[in-house]
Amino acid sequence: MKLSKVLFVLIFLWGCGKENDTVSPEIEELQDNNKMIFLYNGAENNITVSAEKNSYKENEIVLRGSSNLDNTLMLTFSITQTGNAEINKDMTGYWDLGLCTPTDKSLLTNDESNFIKIISYDSSKNYIEGEFNLKFRQENDTTIFHNFSNGKFKAIIDTSYVFEYCEEG
Repeated sequence: MKLSKVLFVLIFLWGCGKENDTVSPEIEELQDNNKMIFLYNGAENNITVSAEKNSYKENEIVLRGSSNLDNTLMLTFSITQTGNAEINKDMTGYWDLGLCTPTDKSLLTNDESNFIKIISYDSSKNYIEGEFNLKFRQENDTTIFHNFSNGKFKAIIDTSYVFEYCEEG
């Protein structure tokens, strides 16, 4: 009798574990996209991002995310098939977007190690994947730096919306 109970429990537990191993391809794709991982001043972070086309400059993408960060990390860069992308230095920063326009700004430095690299871009699926290393200096206190290193992102570009700053006031 004890052996049959043990077998029942083992079969039950084995069956429960199998359900958790199966993830539909659609769910897996959503889990993998619109994410950014990086080291922020040495600490690992994983955030959700949005990606839209830049309304101010053709062939640029605006990638934004904040999650557990104090401010919004905003990367704006040219779309290339692969390789290093041209960074829009005016629209790439670590800042508080508030209601509309950036405040508490940390601006991109001229550090030679700054880059955004496109690993994969599929214009038919609006999919982009890349890597980055970026260093920002706080505008009001130039002794404060924000380092984003070993960064990776995957995103589906939302083509129903283009990024633009709103007007406050």
